[in-house]
Amino acid sequence: MKWKGLNKTTNMKSRKNGFSLVEVVVAVGIFSLAVVSVLGVLAATSKSISDTNDSDYAIRLISLIQPGLQEEYNRLALQKGADDAYDDFVSYIDNSNADAILYANRAGDKIGVAKTTRWKDGAWVDLWTEEEVTSASNNTVSINKKRPFMFFEIRLIENDGLKSKVDLQSANPKEPIIPFFVKIAWPAYDATGAEQNETQRNALILPVAIVR
Repeated sequence: MKWKGLNKTTNMKSRKNGFSLVEVVVAVGIFSLAVVSVLGVLAATSKSISDTNDSDYAIRLISLIQPGLQEEYNRLALQKGADDAYDDFVSYIDNSNADAILYANRAGDKIGVAKTTRWKDGAWVDLWTEEEVTSASNNTVSINKKRPFMFFEIRLIENDGLKSKVDLQSANPKEPIIPFFVKIAWPAYDATGAEQNETQRNALILPVAIVR
């Protein structure tokens, strides 16, 4: 005698012991979508944290930009004399020429143009890579080596509000200050040295004055 109820119970047990191919495919698909979603959230979160850290560096750079630019002016004065230093520094203002654009590293402890040198351990070295050069005015280190360190781009913009009080085109040593605005934009270059598009950068603008 055949028991229909027994067959039904057996089928239910078999059903509990496995899944159909369709169910497995659907489950894998749902799991994959979940993993992709989580990875997307993690990537966005990591980018947000990175952007926040870069903004913190930029804010810290504000407190360093004044002494950094003052040091650059003093370096020019030491190398070329007061009048030539004035002319050179003023030439940075409203100048889009590559040689007139200043940069800073992420930490903000290096500020200068691409060819800036400094005296270290009895020799002149490139500011960015610290490779030794033949002289302060003969920096032949490849720009491609420097770019990964040049994170912030710093442009000097004329301060129209003080133009009537300070003649920027005059090398008169009686003028006590050089006033201007500073625009800090980042990232100038990424870690590989690739230049970043202007639309992908953040920026801050602040007033600064250099004491002569």
